[in-house]
Amino acid sequence: MNYQCKYPEIAWRKQIKAPKNATEATLSLYAFTINPNEEIIEAEVLSAFIADISSTKTSASQSWNFTIPGNAYWVFVFAKINFISDQNNLGKYERETATYLWAHRFA
Repeated sequence: MNYQCKYPEIAWRKQIKAPKNATEATLSLYAFTINPNEEIIEAEVLSAFIADISSTKTSASQSWNFTIPGNAYWVFVFAKINFISDQNNLGKYERETATYLWAHRFA
């Protein structure tokens, strides 16, 4: 089964609320599947999408396509942002953040 995720243009200080000293960010999106009914639960990464964003570089609106296997039980889309500072002066909790964006049960 083919899926398509569309996201809008992502701009610094508009959609990306960066810490004070951050100068750029890497947005990583991951699609993965798990089956919580298995004895040993393993995540299978289906696809990843990475975009670099800064005050001078906007990520254009794009589509991200991936295939969900027929035996998928749960599928999640997870987003992670890593912030970077030219002066390397970001605090421990300012360097990254993450959340799930979407989940769907298929089985």
